[in-house]
Amino acid sequence: MFFKRDNFGQFIFLSKSTVCLLLLALFLPERGAGQGTDKTDSSIVDELSSKADVAMLSNVDSGFFYAKKLLELGEQQEFDYARARGYEKLGWTHWVEGNYADGLKNALDAIRIFEQYGPSEGLVSAVLSAGRNLFEQRSYTMALTYYQRSEALAQELGLEKPLIEAYRDIGGISITLGDYEKGLDYCTRGLAIANRLGFRSSIPIFYSHIALIHFNQGDVEQSVDYNWRAILEGRLTGNRRIVALGFERLANIDLQQGLYDEAIRKGKETLEMGQELGSSLIAMRAYMVLSRGYEGKRDYEKSLTNYKLYIEISDSTYNADKESIIASIEAVYDLESKQGEIELLETEKALNEQESRAKNYYIILSLVAIGLLIALTFALFRASKFQNQHNSELQAKNGEIAAQAKKLEEMNATKSKIFSIIGHDLRNSVANLKQLLDLLNSKKITLKELREVAPEAKQSVDASFDVLDNLLHWGLTQMNGIRTNIEPVLLQPILAEITSHFKLFVERKNISLTFQSAANLMVLGDAPQLTVVLRNLVGNAIKFTKANGAIAVEAEDMGDLVRIRVKDNGVGISEDKLKLLFKHETHYSESGTNDEKGTGLGLLLCYEFVENMGSRLEVETALGEGTTFFFDMKKA
Repeated sequence: MFFKRDNFGQFIFLSKSTVCLLLLALFLPERGAGQGTDKTDSSIVDELSSKADVAMLSNVDSGFFYAKKLLELGEQQEFDYARARGYEKLGWTHWVEGNYADGLKNALDAIRIFEQYGPSEGLVSAVLSAGRNLFEQRSYTMALTYYQRSEALAQELGLEKPLIEAYRDIGGISITLGDYEKGLDYCTRGLAIANRLGFRSSIPIFYSHIALIHFNQGDVEQSVDYNWRAILEGRLTGNRRIVALGFERLANIDLQQGLYDEAIRKGKETLEMGQELGSSLIAMRAYMVLSRGYEGKRDYEKSLTNYKLYIEISDSTYNADKESIIASIEAVYDLESKQGEIELLETEKALNEQESRAKNYYIILSLVAIGLLIALTFALFRASKFQNQHNSELQAKNGEIAAQAKKLEEMNATKSKIFSIIGHDLRNSVANLKQLLDLLNSKKITLKELREVAPEAKQSVDASFDVLDNLLHWGLTQMNGIRTNIEPVLLQPILAEITSHFKLFVERKNISLTFQSAANLMVLGDAPQLTVVLRNLVGNAIKFTKANGAIAVEAEDMGDLVRIRVKDNGVGISEDKLKLLFKHETHYSESGTNDEKGTGLGLLLCYEFVENMGSRLEVETALGEGTTFFFDMKKA
């Protein structure tokens, strides 16, 4: 059969249409298989979240019940919003319970999911939860970073209720750091918004913060007044935790005034509420109040019994938090390792699917080409072009696989290094503390003897916390969890905090620690990160300075810049060791003049944080003469 010229165009059109229809039939089943997911109504998730918020403040078991319901709903429906809300509520409930390490882990899980979908009210709440759990573990600089991020997100979204909570937490941590003026300012602003909008749940907490400010400033009358306000508002809003803390603070005021019977009565009420709430923190504080009250009444047997209960909870909480933090770090690295393996498998699967589709494509073209010579010529041309593109993509994917495999190997090596540091550097400190507590428990040491060795025990525990704090900071930098907030920073409060932190360390080695800075000198930087830098540099100087040595921290006004130096007259650093200081792969560390141990992470954190603030950490040293670390910052 021969085609006429006017039918030839129709033949080409039919040939192309046949190819398109066959290709469409081939790929439609694959497209349909990935669709058709049922979406859960967000209102159900919001309702369960609200119930969890109310329940956790009166009974943690009820809070866990609703949080786990949200997680089950998210898994059953493959609904990320429900999963994120579930992790967020677990973070808050663990915080109420006093399990801050698990609370931090769940809060970070929630943040990872929420961040995939941009700023939201849920993200603000999860960031606040992470900050609260960090605060309770005494990681104040990290906690402040998360609080400030929650404040910025709430302002960006125009959410006044989360903004109130951010003001409340920034006010609270400012009080802890001794900045009462800033703390009172944030509490006053937050209280005004809460009263205007009728958000009564935050009012008792603001009253509690203001009561603490007055107590620390010596105004007992005002402190008592605001504590009772916090208790009354806490009862009206059902916040039994703030009621218990109010009674505990009033009991401490009674102890200060010698009202031991009244202090014991309030201590018992606090203990009862703490046990009903399932809060180990409140119970621990109540036992300390009871121990001091009975000591004041000269009932030493009851005083010692309550003190032992206080130590028992304190010890178990410390060990549980330490082990959970280590487990959290390990879980994060395991998760990243598994994610890398999943990505490699998905990449391989995608390549196989592409190869399978290419084969089907060629088979269909071959079948159609038997009767369609013109279509065959066109198809061969297209096939050649497709093959070239496929080969290029295959080469690119192979390169990605090699890069991912190398990254996975580096991550595993880093994880092993961190765990070896934790196992080696924390073990001695914890073992010494355990030995001391065993002696106390077996009555081989008296309370008087315990008080004599308490400063050294506290120094050892503080050193362990510094190690954990550095590990946590470093882990978050590796996960891009640190955000730098450049703003005017006053140097004097930071230098005062450093002095307080290292008081016992310099006294033990009889080292002179001085600070030289003009009054009200300010720089442009990130206050939490600058605190971490100076704390590590001063700690390093103490470590490598011999007894009766001298350390100076200087802030020199150079016009547009301020040069910050940490100088010591210690042992100095050799040229070979100087090359290893800031290398990630070495984690270089050396024992101090009194055989003090280190992790090698402190200077790495300093180097990264100084770079985050737009500067560069430099060092000058000479063996036997001392070392100077310095960096320049823009003047505010």
